[in-house]
Amino acid sequence: MGKIRPNTVSKVDLSNWISLASMIIQEADLISVLSKAPFSSRMAWLLAQFTMSVLTIIIILFAVTNILVVSVGNSWIIEKLPLQKQNFVVVLGAGVHGTELSGALKARMEIATRLVRENLVDSILLSGDGTDPYYNETKAMQVFALQRGVNPGQIYLDPRGYSTYDSIVQAKTLYNVDKAYFVSQKFHLPRVLWLADSVGIDALGIPTDPIKNEAFYALREIPARSKDYILHLLEYVPHGRRVPALR
Repeated sequence: MGKIRPNTVSKVDLSNWISLASMIIQEADLISVLSKAPFSSRMAWLLAQFTMSVLTIIIILFAVTNILVVSVGNSWIIEKLPLQKQNFVVVLGAGVHGTELSGALKARMEIATRLVRENLVDSILLSGDGTDPYYNETKAMQVFALQRGVNPGQIYLDPRGYSTYDSIVQAKTLYNVDKAYFVSQKFHLPRVLWLADSVGIDALGIPTDPIKNEAFYALREIPARSKDYILHLLEYVPHGRRVPALR
């Protein structure tokens, strides 16, 4: 009968055990030091650790949600004017001064009204904040569309599109938009198109030319994408009242 070989421990296993033991000793030393430290020092250390943990979670959340939104949204952006006809072109508000559109909004409206004139869409949905008598995005957009030769019967207004999220959800639930072109700046379109796809709209995005201070607005999109992703997961209902479509 052969000899029974004694159990052996490889150098790698031994190294791992030594490392683990060292970590345990270090943790024990840290606990020992903290236990002897003044209460204020212990609280400061715990607060710092908690803050770092929260910041890490936020950074991971921003990164994951932005990757998901951008990867989906970018796939639905088209660089040239389309040839296939759709039911709607949707324009979201982006600031007005009285009846004068901001540069970003004017760029969106120029393309959208061109689609209507060239018979590439049946109707145009203008969504923005139109409930304030002193600040009315949808009214200003309507005036612009009429000046560009759009038939009044082709214009739909959503005066309670207070945010991108509200506008997209209400386009589906209030205005029965199933297929549409969305016109916006390229940094904004991934969020718009991801939201549209999430609520069941077959959407394509048409980007405008770059605008002034676009880098600043692109930076703002990072938390905005995460916010809208969470709102969608929570099935958040927009603040706008459920009202019939306004024409």
